[in-house]
Amino acid sequence: MDASKNKECPVFGLDIGSNAVTGIVGYMDNDKFIVKAVESSEHEKPSMIDGKDEDIERISATIKRVKERLEEKCGFHLKEACVAASGRFLKTVNTYTELSFTDEHIVEDKDVFKLNELSLEKAYQNLEERYEFGKKHYCVGKRIDNLYRNDTEDTDIFGKEAYKIGMDSTFIFLPYSVVDGLFSAADGADLNVANLTLEPFAAIETAVPEKFKSQNIALVDVGASASNICILNEGLVYAFGSVSNAGDSLTEVIENFCMVEFDEAEKIKKAIDNSEEVEYEDILGMSKTITRSEVLEMLETPVKNITKLVSEEIIKLNDGFNVNAVFVYGGGVITDGYTSGLEEELQTTVKNVHLRGEEVMEKTYFVDTSFAKEALLVIPLGICLHYFKTGNSFVNISLNGDTVKVFDHGNVTVFEALMQIGLDNHALKPRNGDALEFTLNGEAMSVKGELGESCKVYLNYELSDLSAVIREGDEIKLIPSTKGEKGSATIAQINKGNAKIGISVNKMNVNLPCIFSVNGKAVTDSYKIQTNDNIEILDYITVERALELLDINVKEGQSVTVNDLPAELEAKVYSGYRVDVISE
Repeated sequence: MDASKNKECPVFGLDIGSNAVTGIVGYMDNDKFIVKAVESSEHEKPSMIDGKDEDIERISATIKRVKERLEEKCGFHLKEACVAASGRFLKTVNTYTELSFTDEHIVEDKDVFKLNELSLEKAYQNLEERYEFGKKHYCVGKRIDNLYRNDTEDTDIFGKEAYKIGMDSTFIFLPYSVVDGLFSAADGADLNVANLTLEPFAAIETAVPEKFKSQNIALVDVGASASNICILNEGLVYAFGSVSNAGDSLTEVIENFCMVEFDEAEKIKKAIDNSEEVEYEDILGMSKTITRSEVLEMLETPVKNITKLVSEEIIKLNDGFNVNAVFVYGGGVITDGYTSGLEEELQTTVKNVHLRGEEVMEKTYFVDTSFAKEALLVIPLGICLHYFKTGNSFVNISLNGDTVKVFDHGNVTVFEALMQIGLDNHALKPRNGDALEFTLNGEAMSVKGELGESCKVYLNYELSDLSAVIREGDEIKLIPSTKGEKGSATIAQINKGNAKIGISVNKMNVNLPCIFSVNGKAVTDSYKIQTNDNIEILDYITVERALELLDINVKEGQSVTVNDLPAELEAKVYSGYRVDVISE
């Protein structure tokens, strides 16, 4: 699909839920979105995108039914679709990162990139610490919350003097398994995914008027198995949450009360929204009638339970504070009682909980009038509108000959792409070799290994760097960074000539190097230290060693004294001692 073609190339928005799939085919005509066709179909039984093959197959079958019905209505084949990932799978990570300089210097582009790089790297580390270790995630959203220069908040640090810069950032991650599940489900229906967004972002496109986007708003998507919540503040998505209680729990109440199958209970729940009474047949084959007031009365308590849980999650996600407004949408919504119940639980004084349906579709024209403009269409409509704003959200690149898929949230760099792919950070940054570890006079010591070589990046066969922006079809060749040589040192290097013994030899004061012992054996200071060596610097020197260092030979007819007493060549000499070679 090409978003620039608009009318010539309609977009196919696909909302894949746990109970049903809803599809919209439409195009932009100036500032209006024209809905050419709408279709919805329930799964044979509730399914989830969780990586299980049987679920994927059921979802693919439902997608294919929706696709074929839309093709029949539109008169052409659908080859690509736009989809959205549920907000309940999203993980938000907040980071603070800083970068210090040895001297006051002017902040350059490379400094800001380095700060962003460190921030993303830290976010991935925090993600692994908080969630399942080793599980791969796409970074599908990021924002800079605050910038700091010399520990003071600053809106623009570029080109200014600083000895330290810092950044508060928020990152949004989506597990690979969810994205792969969506792609596999679409592939099973002979569809390519042209664009992937997040359900909360799709809802913002449709359910939140532009004039309200700066407000502190909660978006509540009431689905079949879960109520997904998104907090919007000052135009930015602030937090995500989910409550495992939604439309299905209400259907189960009707199922038990009316003694019908789940599917029949679902029909009663939907029909009662527009009818004063509904006829049905229970599991005993008896024809019965239930009124709208009876259904609403039996659902009063479970609706209250759901709205209580949702309101508590809203307050929690909004850091303990209430929001200015709540926008509700989704296929699991029960209009009567839900919005008023949420208002009551949130203890609001004004009517600020709104069901989003027809009133947010003023700029949407439905050629296909078989579906009402209702809350069910908020997500698929938002998926379509998001595509016309952003185009394709994934780029396919070649990394060392292998084709990989990268989520492109706008100007994604080589570094971000490699982090998304799950490349070991060791491949991107040079590492020090192993440290040489030993003991010196009983104290643990180490010598750092040498730093390895930095990685090399070739983008489309030209030498580049990690900050380069990638595009569809780019070829990247990465020569990984290396690990340096292990740390090494001689005794002379660690002693640095500091350990000396001051003695007098033949009435001449001299400072001589100590004797060194390694693992109980005497060595010279040229000895190359090995791992786990136990080194001692002895506080004495032998007479023989002292004379050898001074190039003095004991000739025939001569003897040695230490402090005026006869001594052998093996005698130990300490600082302050006197050694004399005398003739007999």
